[in-house]
This record gives sequence, structure tokens and C-alpha cells, in this order.
Amino acid sequence: MFSLFQNLAFRQFLRIFASMEAKINWKLVISFIIIIGGLIYITESYLMTIGIMLLLFVAYDFVLKKAKDEEEKEKKENQS
Repeated sequence: MFSLFQNLAFRQFLRIFASMEAKINWKLVISFIIIIGGLIYITESYLMTIGIMLLLFVAYDFVLKKAKDEEEKEKKENQS
């Protein structure tokens, strides 16, 4: 009975997330692949490359959030 519940829960999970349409920025993906390849060539270490890429992802997310906040702030100023 427990495995039946797990199977149903997994199917529901797949139904929800498989139906979502992902918008992939292919230019960003290709640039990250090039950066990863260059870092592996320069550092000759996969672990260091992974660490640097994680830092780059955090920096990218920070810059993206800051740009969104500035855009929302500008919209509020224009509305008032």
C-alpha cells in the first residue's frame, strides 16, 4: 500500500512539473559552457571549476535581482 502511495505521489509530481514550459536562455547556457571549459583548461581541477561556477551563479543571481528591484522602483516612480 505504501509503494502505491509513493507511485501516485511521484506521478502527480511529474504531471505538475512536466507540464511546465521552461524558457531557456540559450545564449547564457552557451556562455556558461564556454566559461566552464576555459576554467577546466586553466585550473586543471574540476572541484575548483565547480566552486568558481557556483560563485558566478550567485553573482549572476544577485545582479539579476538588483536589476529587477531597480526596474520595479522606476515603475513606481513613473506611476506616481
